[in-house]
Amino acid sequence: MENMMGKCEYCGAQIGVMAATQEEANKIAEEQCGCAGGRRARKKENMKEKLDALIGEQCPPEFNPVDSVVYDTILTVGYMIIDGVMQSATFKVDGTTVRVKAGKKIEVTRRRVYEQGAEVQE
Repeated sequence: MENMMGKCEYCGAQIGVMAATQEEANKIAEEQCGCAGGRRARKKENMKEKLDALIGEQCPPEFNPVDSVVYDTILTVGYMIIDGVMQSATFKVDGTTVRVKAGKKIEVTRRRVYEQGAEVQE
Protein backbone atom coordinates (compact mmCIF):
# COMPACT_ATOMS: atom_id res chain seq x y z
CA MET A 1 0.00 0.00 0.00
CA GLU A 2 1.24 3.45 -0.83
CA ASN A 3 0.00 7.01 -1.09
CA MET A 4 -1.64 7.53 -4.47
CA MET A 5 -3.94 10.01 -6.14
CA GLY A 6 -7.28 8.44 -6.99
CA LYS A 7 -9.56 10.03 -9.55
CA CYS A 8 -13.38 10.13 -9.23
CA GLU A 9 -14.95 8.71 -12.38
CA TYR A 10 -17.96 11.05 -12.07
CA CYS A 11 -16.45 14.50 -11.50
CA GLY A 12 -12.72 14.02 -12.09
CA ALA A 13 -11.71 15.16 -8.60
CA GLN A 14 -8.40 13.78 -7.41
CA ILE A 15 -8.20 12.52 -3.84
CA GLY A 16 -5.14 11.27 -1.98
CA VAL A 17 -5.69 7.68 -0.77
CA MET A 18 -3.76 4.62 0.39
CA ALA A 19 -3.97 1.89 -2.26
CA ALA A 20 -2.00 -0.90 -3.89
CA THR A 21 -2.97 -0.13 -7.50
CA GLN A 22 -4.25 2.85 -9.47
CA GLU A 23 -7.56 1.06 -10.09
CA GLU A 24 -8.01 0.56 -6.35
CA ALA A 25 -7.08 4.21 -5.73
CA ASN A 26 -9.71 5.37 -8.23
CA LYS A 27 -12.38 3.13 -6.65
CA ILE A 28 -11.59 4.46 -3.16
CA ALA A 29 -11.66 8.04 -4.49
CA GLU A 30 -15.11 7.45 -6.04
CA GLU A 31 -16.39 6.07 -2.72
CA GLN A 32 -15.03 9.07 -0.79
CA CYS A 33 -16.00 11.78 -3.27
CA GLY A 34 -18.99 13.90 -2.32
CA CYS A 35 -20.07 14.72 -5.88
CA ALA A 36 -23.63 14.01 -7.06
CA GLY A 37 -22.52 11.22 -9.39
CA GLY A 38 -20.63 9.45 -6.62
CA ARG A 39 -23.55 9.74 -4.20
CA ARG A 40 -25.94 8.40 -6.85
CA ALA A 41 -23.64 5.44 -7.59
CA ARG A 42 -23.44 4.62 -3.86
CA LYS A 43 -27.24 4.78 -3.58
CA LYS A 44 -27.57 2.39 -6.53
CA GLU A 45 -25.10 -0.06 -5.00
CA ASN A 46 -26.90 0.17 -1.64
CA MET A 47 -30.28 -0.46 -3.28
CA LYS A 48 -28.88 -3.48 -5.19
CA GLU A 49 -27.60 -4.96 -1.91
CA LYS A 50 -31.03 -4.46 -0.30
CA LEU A 51 -32.77 -6.08 -3.28
CA ASP A 52 -30.39 -9.05 -3.14
CA ALA A 53 -31.24 -9.50 0.54
CA LEU A 54 -35.02 -9.23 0.04
CA ILE A 55 -35.79 -10.75 -3.37
CA GLY A 56 -32.57 -12.46 -4.46
CA GLU A 57 -31.07 -15.80 -3.57
CA GLN A 58 -30.18 -14.59 -0.04
CA CYS A 59 -33.78 -13.63 0.81
CA PRO A 60 -35.20 -14.69 4.19
CA PRO A 61 -36.73 -18.18 4.39
CA GLU A 62 -40.29 -16.83 4.63
CA PHE A 63 -39.91 -15.44 1.08
CA ASN A 64 -39.03 -17.09 -2.22
CA PRO A 65 -36.43 -15.56 -4.54
CA VAL A 66 -38.06 -13.91 -7.53
CA ASP A 67 -37.46 -14.83 -11.16
CA SER A 68 -34.40 -13.18 -12.73
CA VAL A 69 -36.55 -11.20 -15.19
CA VAL A 70 -38.63 -9.79 -12.31
CA TYR A 71 -35.44 -9.03 -10.36
CA ASP A 72 -33.93 -7.16 -13.34
CA THR A 73 -37.17 -5.19 -13.82
CA ILE A 74 -37.32 -4.12 -10.17
CA LEU A 75 -33.60 -3.21 -10.26
CA THR A 76 -34.05 -1.12 -13.42
CA VAL A 77 -37.05 0.71 -11.95
CA GLY A 78 -35.05 1.25 -8.75
CA TYR A 79 -32.28 2.89 -10.76
CA MET A 80 -34.88 5.14 -12.41
CA ILE A 81 -36.15 6.15 -8.96
CA ILE A 82 -32.64 7.05 -7.81
CA ASP A 83 -32.09 9.02 -11.05
CA GLY A 84 -35.25 11.03 -10.29
CA VAL A 85 -37.35 9.73 -13.18
CA MET A 86 -39.88 8.24 -10.72
CA GLN A 87 -40.60 8.72 -7.02
CA SER A 88 -41.58 5.21 -5.97
CA ALA A 89 -42.84 1.90 -7.28
CA THR A 90 -44.77 -1.03 -5.84
CA PHE A 91 -44.68 -4.56 -7.23
CA LYS A 92 -46.94 -7.50 -6.35
CA VAL A 93 -44.82 -10.64 -6.67
CA ASP A 94 -45.39 -14.20 -5.36
CA GLY A 95 -48.02 -13.11 -2.85
CA THR A 96 -45.77 -10.33 -1.53
CA THR A 97 -45.49 -6.60 -2.02
CA VAL A 98 -42.10 -5.11 -2.91
CA ARG A 99 -41.80 -1.34 -2.62
CA VAL A 100 -38.91 0.85 -3.72
CA LYS A 101 -38.93 4.48 -2.63
CA ALA A 102 -36.32 7.23 -2.78
CA GLY A 103 -35.69 10.17 -0.54
CA LYS A 104 -32.53 11.04 1.33
CA LYS A 105 -32.07 7.31 1.61
CA ILE A 106 -33.37 4.56 -0.62
CA GLU A 107 -36.04 2.36 0.98
CA VAL A 108 -36.67 -1.19 -0.19
CA THR A 109 -39.32 -3.25 1.60
CA ARG A 110 -40.98 -6.61 1.05
CA ARG A 111 -44.11 -7.65 2.89
CA ARG A 112 -46.40 -10.62 2.93
CA VAL A 113 -49.90 -9.90 4.15
CA TYR A 114 -52.02 -12.90 4.98
CA GLU A 115 -55.75 -12.40 5.01
CA GLN A 116 -58.38 -14.96 5.69
CA GLY A 117 -61.93 -14.31 4.71
CA ALA A 118 -65.19 -16.08 4.29
CA GLU A 119 -68.33 -15.34 2.39
CA VAL A 120 -71.81 -16.55 3.26
CA GLN A 121 -74.46 -16.64 0.58
CA GLU A 122 -78.09 -17.46 1.00
